[in-house]
Amino acid sequence: NKVDVLNVRDQKSLDTLRDMGVTREVIVTTDTVFGINKPSKEIGKFILEKEGVDLNRKTVGICVMDWKGLGYRTLNEFEKAFKIISEAFDVNIVIQPLYYYKDMEISKELYLRLKKFNENTFLLDEYRHINEYLSILGNTDIFVSVRLHGLIFASLMGSYPVTVSYDPKCEGFMRELNRHNILSIEDFKGEDLANEVIFAYNNLNANLKEMKVRLESFYKKSEVHLEKLLELIDS
Repeated sequence: NKVDVLNVRDQKSLDTLRDMGVTREVIVTTDTVFGINKPSKEIGKFILEKEGVDLNRKTVGICVMDWKGLGYRTLNEFEKAFKIISEAFDVNIVIQPLYYYKDMEISKELYLRLKKFNENTFLLDEYRHINEYLSILGNTDIFVSVRLHGLIFASLMGSYPVTVSYDPKCEGFMRELNRHNILSIEDFKGEDLANEVIFAYNNLNANLKEMKVRLESFYKKSEVHLEKLLELIDS
């Protein structure tokens, strides 16, 4: 209640502040990532093709993490999900850790499991610059992420995000995209994740079109955030 500018990135965060007793003005914008200049997708295309990924085939990206000791369960359910997905469609699977040092171990284990039934599975295990990560995600068609910034980066770059949420901030972001069927890391079933991805695949053009409309509002909101910051600095 005493700060000069109070800014949150989704409606759920505003509701939380109100429940805590915050009464002053709160600006609801979006993540500041939506205010950056997007890198060219050619960067990611070059990296993926160098890794042997055939981009003439649809590509599903994955960012997974070991949350509170649930890694073994997460691996089992992701394995079930992508076995179903691979039987339904001929797709590339690209595993891209976004918290490099923390997520690499579980990413490697997932790669070994998925490679057994889908030869077009790839693990990007090199530490990269942020623009390279963004561009790689821009070359996926669907991106399944446990981490929030996997969802944000995918959306920014035009890939359709699917979450297995580990935190309310993931749910909050997805609701801003008008997505309400949200799976939880603690109890999700592989079959349900497969259904989410299959639905996304079968309705990809319509889904991306709707998401583009949502993103336009995100870009405008990011400008509001910057304007308020500049006003504060100048005052």
